[in-house]
Amino acid sequence: MQLRCFEVEELRTSQSLILQIRRLAEETAKFADTAGISQIYLRSQSESGKYPGHAFNFKIEAIVQINPDIELTFVNTNSVNAWLRREGAVQIAGTPGLRAREKGLQLKAIETALFAGATQSSRSFSDGKLPDE
Repeated sequence: MQLRCFEVEELRTSQSLILQIRRLAEETAKFADTAGISQIYLRSQSESGKYPGHAFNFKIEAIVQINPDIELTFVNTNSVNAWLRREGAVQIAGTPGLRAREKGLQLKAIETALFAGATQSSRSFSDGKLPDE
């Protein structure tokens, strides 16, 4: 077994990263507390395959999970899409100045929020089924 020696600069960089993560987690917790957020719904993502989730999304998920005061519920994308087909597509006015990709992400967030509000339950929707199925 070969041990790798870390350079001082690498240690400083990793310590800096840890501090940045802690700071972001603290700011996220402060925002959630100020805004009265106690639960967040996230669309589940695959880690690999044809449409894997972006690494940034998994990092945000980790930051949210650090906060013990926020309940994190994963929502299956197929469940949201099935609900949208049954209830009808969501039309939004959009926010002026957003690019097409940002508008698409905003729409996904709104769809997820509407789905969560319409099907609110204490269980996770990660099994791909709606609560009434």
